[in-house]
Amino acid sequence: INKVKNKTEIIALLGFGRSGSLFLHSLLDGHPEISTLPGYFFKGWFSEKTWPIFQPNFQDINWRETLAEKICTYFEPQFNAHCKKNVIGKPNGNTEWFAKNLGFTQLGENHSEVLELDQQKFKSKFIDLSQAYDKIDSRICFELIHDAFDKAYRIPENSSQKDKTIFYHLHNPDHFEYANFMRNYPNSRIIYILRNPIQMLESWILHYFKKLQIERDQSKSIEIYQSIYDKIYYLFEFINNPLNSIFENQIRGVKLEDIKRKSKQTIPLISNWIGIKNSHTLYKSEFLNKKFSRPSSNFNNISGFDLSAIKAKEGRFLGEMDIFILKTLLWPLLKVYKYTNLSEKEFKINLKKVKKNLKKPMEFEQKIYSFIPGNKVSLNEMEPHKKLHKILADNHQILSANYNFQHMIKPLI
Repeated sequence: INKVKNKTEIIALLGFGRSGSLFLHSLLDGHPEISTLPGYFFKGWFSEKTWPIFQPNFQDINWRETLAEKICTYFEPQFNAHCKKNVIGKPNGNTEWFAKNLGFTQLGENHSEVLELDQQKFKSKFIDLSQAYDKIDSRICFELIHDAFDKAYRIPENSSQKDKTIFYHLHNPDHFEYANFMRNYPNSRIIYILRNPIQMLESWILHYFKKLQIERDQSKSIEIYQSIYDKIYYLFEFINNPLNSIFENQIRGVKLEDIKRKSKQTIPLISNWIGIKNSHTLYKSEFLNKKFSRPSSNFNNISGFDLSAIKAKEGRFLGEMDIFILKTLLWPLLKVYKYTNLSEKEFKINLKKVKKNLKKPMEFEQKIYSFIPGNKVSLNEMEPHKKLHKILADNHQILSANYNFQHMIKPLI
C-alpha cells in the first residue's frame, strides 16, 4: 500500500548547449522551498534503460537496502566527486572525469573543496522513507531519492519544512528522456536557459577544437570532428523540437545575460514562475553551501555573476560568412530573445543573399578538416559535411516559406 502522496509538479531545468545551466542551478540550490540534487548526475533517470537496472525484486526482504546500494553505485559521482567514472545517460558524453568537468572537485572560495558526502546517511534515509511503500516505480523512487538527499545533507532533523518543490536538472535529454519525464510529471514547468547562440556555439566548439588540434589518433580525431558538427546540428534540433509546442504553456526560456546583468529584475520572475519566494539565497552561486565556479577551457573558472563569458567577442572560431549564415537562419530565435535589432525586412533580404552560400563548405569546416591525420576523403564527401548542408538547406526552406519556426520557446521576460 502506498501511504505517501506523490508530488504532481516538478520544475525541470534544461540548458541550451553551453549556456550556464549549472550557474542557474547553483542559485536555486539551498533555497528553503527547493529540493534538488547538485549538478546533473541524474540526467539519465528517465531513459529507457534506467529503471530495469534498479527495479527491485519485491519478493526479496532486503529490496530497499539493495536499491539504495545500487543508487550509490551507479550514481557514485553525485556523492563523491573524487570518483572518475561516468553516470547513466552520459550527460557530457565520454569524459575522463565527469564530476571534475562539472566543477565539483573545485568548490569553495579557493576552488579546493571536493563534494564528498557520507553515503551511509543517504542510504539510511532512503531505506527509512521507502518503508512507506510495499512496491515502488521509477517515479516514486525518483522522489524518494530527492527526499532522502534532503534529509541526509540539508534539512536539520527538527525542520518543519515539508512538500518542497523538486528542481530537476534534466540538462540535455534525448527525446525519450524528455517525453518520459513529462509522462511522469505532465504538470511540470520547464525553464530553458539560453545564451547568445553564436557565443554559446563558439564556446562549445572551441572546447573540442583544442582537443582536435593535439589528437594524433585518426579514429579519435574523427570522433572529435563529428562532435563539432553535432553542436551545429543541435541548434536546429533545438529550434525545431516538436516537444516545445506540445508543452508550450509549461516552458519558458530565460537568458543567461539577463540573469547576470539584470539579476534583481530577472531572478524574481524566475522564482515567481517556479512558485517559490524571492529569497536572498537566489543571489548566491553555491552547491550545498559551498561556492561554485565552473571550469572553462576558454576562461579561468567562471563564478557567480562574472560577465567574462557573455562579453566574449564573436568570431573566436567561426568565420565571418559562417556567422552571417547562422545569424540569418537563427533570426527568429535571435529576434524573440532580443539578441538582434535586425528588422524582418532586412532578415528577408539576408535570407535571399545567404542562399548561394549554403552549398559551399563553411570556413570552420575547412579549419577543422585539416586536423584529421591521414584522411583520404575529401571534405565534400565527409558525412558530417553532407548532413550539415542538408540541415542548412532544410531550415532555409522552412524560413523562406514561413519566416519563422513552428516550435519556438516563449521567453519568460
